Amino acid sequence: MSRIHVRTHLHATHTSFAALAIAALLMLSGCAPASQHGASRYFEGKALELAIASERGDAKEIARLMKDEGVNPNKIFSSKEGVPLIAWPLRAENLDGLRAMLENGADPNARIVKHLHGEDYHFNNAMVYASKMEDPRYLKLLMEHGGDGNTRNSNNEMLLLQAFIAGNKWQNVQTLVEQGARINEQNSGRGDSILSYYAGRGGFKQAYWLIEHGADPTLPTTSVIDPAAPPKYAMVEDIYWGITTPDNLPWQKKCQQWLIARGIPRPPMPEHIRRTREAFKFPSREEDIPLL
Repeated sequence: MSRIHVRTHLHATHTSFAALAIAALLMLSGCAPASQHGASRYFEGKALELAIASERGDAKEIARLMKDEGVNPNKIFSSKEGVPLIAWPLRAENLDGLRAMLENGADPNARIVKHLHGEDYHFNNAMVYASKMEDPRYLKLLMEHGGDGNTRNSNNEMLLLQAFIAGNKWQNVQTLVEQGARINEQNSGRGDSILSYYAGRGGFKQAYWLIEHGADPTLPTTSVIDPAAPPKYAMVEDIYWGITTPDNLPWQKKCQQWLIARGIPRPPMPEHIRRTREAFKFPSREEDIPLL
């Protein structure tokens, strides 16, 4: 072995021993291990210890901190963005950590509310973050421990919409509905329920599932531009006239059959759908479009 290689090997060995010695000293001194997700930028003291325990899924340490040390995640929020401590295991994607915090009394609905510019401003809570996650187990676990599926985010948008716009987290939409979120809740009060988002974009497989679970396609839609204009029934128009992908066509037919069975006839084709059909080279005359 060359002298250079020997020195390199000795240096690496010395560095490893030093790292082990530092870790041992931290353990002996009672210092918490470092966060792997930057918790020290959000929390400090015992709250930081709880955040780190949650990201490691250390149920025993979580119970000790919450029960013996009195660390209350329902009253601890980061100075940055008002992130609630209960939301930290979501960021770390540690389901065991979240479960342990909930089982020891953490509130899934904990959030900061501040009075700003003459009105209350609700910071995002764990339910908002979970509704946008890829893994639906976090949202389900929160709701099983009392999480409110009808809460809204800091922009007053419903969770069903959050799940939809965050890359179509369909399993989260299903979880919210199955766990009791109001399926016909309107985001802005103009007929924009979760069904309207799927039906308006040709997602008729999801639309039919929502209809089967109580979604109402006959909710009237009011115009954002002219609220005084007569209401329309945009979802009915989309179901009868909208374009979609071949795999969604059978589900569009099921949606149409649902309307027909309830005596809801096909309305005239609206001009905006006619233009869309023309743009994508679909038949655009009513007489050329038979019911599916």
